[in-house]
Amino acid sequence: MQQQFFQLVNEFNQSAIESAKRFGEFNQRTIEAVLNKQSEVAQACYANGQKNVSLLSQAKDPKTLMVLQSEVVRECGQTLVNGFHESTAMMDQARNEWIGLIEESAINTSENFKKVTNLTANS
Repeated sequence: MQQQFFQLVNEFNQSAIESAKRFGEFNQRTIEAVLNKQSEVAQACYANGQKNVSLLSQAKDPKTLMVLQSEVVRECGQTLVNGFHESTAMMDQARNEWIGLIEESAINTSENFKKVTNLTANS
C-alpha cells in the first residue's frame, strides 16, 4: 500500500507540473499576442504621425491641411478601433482556453483524489 500511495503522489505531482507548464505556455502565448497587437497599433499611429508631419510641409493653405489631416485622423481612429476589436477577440479566445485548462486540471485533480480515497479505503 505504501508503494501504491507514493506512486499516486508521484502521479499527482507529475500532473501538477504538467498543468503548471501548460498554464505558463498559455500565458506566454497570450502575452506575446497582446504585445504584438499593441506594437502593430503603435506602429500604425507612428506612421500616421509621420503622414501628418508630411502634410504640414505639403499643404498650401490651412483649409487644405485640415482636409488632409481629417483623413489621417480618420485612418488613425479606424486603426485604434480595429486594434480594440482584435484585442477583444484575442482575450475572449484566451479566456475560453483558460477555462478549458482549469476544467481539465479540476478533472485530473478529482480523479487523483478518487484514487487516493479508493486506496485508503481498501487498506
